[in-house]
Amino acid sequence: MGIIARNFKENIYSTFVVTCAYVWVCLIKALGESHAREHFRFAVDCRALFEPALPITYFGNCVLSCFNSATKSDLVGEDGIAGAAEVIRNGIQGMKDDDGLLKRAANYFASIQSAGSERICTVAGSPHLKVYDTDFGWGKPKKSEVVSIRDARTISFAERGDGQVGVGVEVGLALKESEMDVFASIFADTIKFLS
Repeated sequence: MGIIARNFKENIYSTFVVTCAYVWVCLIKALGESHAREHFRFAVDCRALFEPALPITYFGNCVLSCFNSATKSDLVGEDGIAGAAEVIRNGIQGMKDDDGLLKRAANYFASIQSAGSERICTVAGSPHLKVYDTDFGWGKPKKSEVVSIRDARTISFAERGDGQVGVGVEVGLALKESEMDVFASIFADTIKFLS
């Protein structure tokens, strides 16, 4: 696990990558279903990935799903979080390759179908969406929840809601009470182990 800490400090892994890897591995362990492979999917803003890049003011659909896979045994092993972080980071880097973006777009549905009945964990949201800066006239929200994560394979992800910019993120899960108890225990025990 020292590899993750060192690489995070050296900016090799982003907050997004480390947080997603940590939660993904804890979730896999908590749910305990037997799948040979696990899959992880999240949306990527692709405007900057085109050559030339689309302007930040571009108004249209330029979001693509980044679909990543790993064997369950690699993810629940001793270096599972480091392995998950590497899988997610490599997926992001693959989208920056010269033809990676277009290949992923062309093969997206085939990659989803290849997962079959195996578990696909999905991320809803991003700290970059700045949900806590939204004001529709009655003030900024005190708490934001993504209700579509009612599925046990979806993680919500947002910036920290207490106004401290750049320090921490919010992660949400919707699990059965027994699953949440197991997840919380694994999450806390792993944090203690890493400290």
